[in-house]
Amino acid sequence: MGKLLWCSILVMMMGACAPSWAAGRFERGEGNATFAPAESETHSPFMAPSATVRLNPTITSTFPPTVTYSPTARFTATPSLTITASSSPTPRIAEGPSPTLAGSLIITTIHYDGRGEKEPDEYVELRNDSPMPIALKGWTLEDKAKHRFTFPDFVIQPGQVCRVYTNEIHPESCGFSFRFGRTAIWNNGGDCAYLRDAQGKLIVEYCY
Repeated sequence: MGKLLWCSILVMMMGACAPSWAAGRFERGEGNATFAPAESETHSPFMAPSATVRLNPTITSTFPPTVTYSPTARFTATPSLTITASSSPTPRIAEGPSPTLAGSLIITTIHYDGRGEKEPDEYVELRNDSPMPIALKGWTLEDKAKHRFTFPDFVIQPGQVCRVYTNEIHPESCGFSFRFGRTAIWNNGGDCAYLRDAQGKLIVEYCY
């Protein structure tokens, strides 16, 4: 009991004695003194040193990340297709008596080698191959030497054949005549006949 009392005095004076199990209180009874350890007091014989610990450094991120896509694509297609169609045929036979077609009215033949010195019976034969009648008023027929016949007010019917004589009149073949009696018109060595409409447009060119 003497030791415990002495230890109690030291605890009170110094605040600590021996390990943590010595901390408590004394209770005095009738004949004995008992020691009850404190229930809520905890004494740590060690003190942790001061330390600074840094964990999880700051990381800045964006999710989902920002993606910028700006493709530059240029496609230039400039097809250039130019079709030029220019067709203005002038029916022509360079030589030979074959007929030259122009529209629906044709020259079928030229009788250029007539009788006598002045050959009045020469003629140019025309035929209307269209299903419609054609008005010939103001049309002209001439040769290379510019001998010209101008058609009167006459309508040639579909399929009808007419002749234009040098210096004869034949009513059965429409009665047309240049009435040119000085010489022949159509050269035996070769010539051309030009048939034009009333506006002067060349309709038929027939050469032999």
